[in-house]
Amino acid sequence: MTARRLLACSVAAAVLAATGAATAQPPAGVTQPLPPTPRGPEGVARAPEKARPEPKVHVTVPDLARANERGEVEVVARVEFPETTLEERLRSAAFTIRLESVTTAADEERWDAVSLPSCAKGLCDEPLVPPERGAVTKTYRVRLQRNRTAFRVVLRRGGAQPREILSSRVEVPFAPAPRVFVLAIGISKYKETEKRVPNLCYPANDARAIRAYFESARLTAYSGKEELLRSLRQVEVKDLVDEKATKEGILDTFWDMLERTTHQDTVILVFSGHGVRGPLGGDPLHLVPHDGEFTGNPGRFIKKNLALRELFALFGLSMENGGARRLLMIIDT
Repeated sequence: MTARRLLACSVAAAVLAATGAATAQPPAGVTQPLPPTPRGPEGVARAPEKARPEPKVHVTVPDLARANERGEVEVVARVEFPETTLEERLRSAAFTIRLESVTTAADEERWDAVSLPSCAKGLCDEPLVPPERGAVTKTYRVRLQRNRTAFRVVLRRGGAQPREILSSRVEVPFAPAPRVFVLAIGISKYKETEKRVPNLCYPANDARAIRAYFESARLTAYSGKEELLRSLRQVEVKDLVDEKATKEGILDTFWDMLERTTHQDTVILVFSGHGVRGPLGGDPLHLVPHDGEFTGNPGRFIKKNLALRELFALFGLSMENGGARRLLMIIDT
């Protein structure tokens, strides 16, 4: 009977050793140490630290109704810090704060820091010192833009484990007053080339006269209800005459003007100069800029002259991004 018990114990020990289920035991007479206990400086066990309460960030726009009238918005950020002791403030990590705006492209939102005069070398995170108690208020003045209609404030806690605390977003409806943008192009003198385009007598004077007319209309009082006539009080007019009216100059000036427009605006483009039919199967009308040419080579013709659809393409791209929806073109060739 005793032999059977010894055999059973030997088999059980072998099974435990094979499966790794056996637990290592300290040698006889040796006491196994207990796991360490967190202790304070006096050697007394201390309770685990409580999580520190986080600051709260609120954003408001006090005078939203007049934002579009002024052309800028005032965003007020209020950061409420929990009450802390001097020791906790000294041990707390540094805070920074920044203002962000959202842009939408291809139905996707992207938040970017708003570039302000206070930003140094593109870094718009400003240091924020927590008070002993209460809140810190910071005011931002931001010029309204057609692609900047929502704002938020980001509070960042530094240290070994940095963290960002976001405010809720605040919407700023963008409804500016309608304006008129006028680009008057007149070319009387063409660039002297081997295939020189003949000069004209009146186009340059036409462009100057159109600019003068709209500048005077800006100073004329109008009390009617016609939106286009009322918007002439906010007209922006520019002319390109002779050597300034190159193909590159026209496209760049037209695009710069479109980028400043909103969906409320009207764009007027006036061209006075040579026009010519395009190559067979191409754009039916090309404007001849100062550096344009009359030539039978289709490739060179398209490169040197300005197709109307190039202007329409720029306008369409601007309109898709919230630019002007009305374009009036007056072509005198």
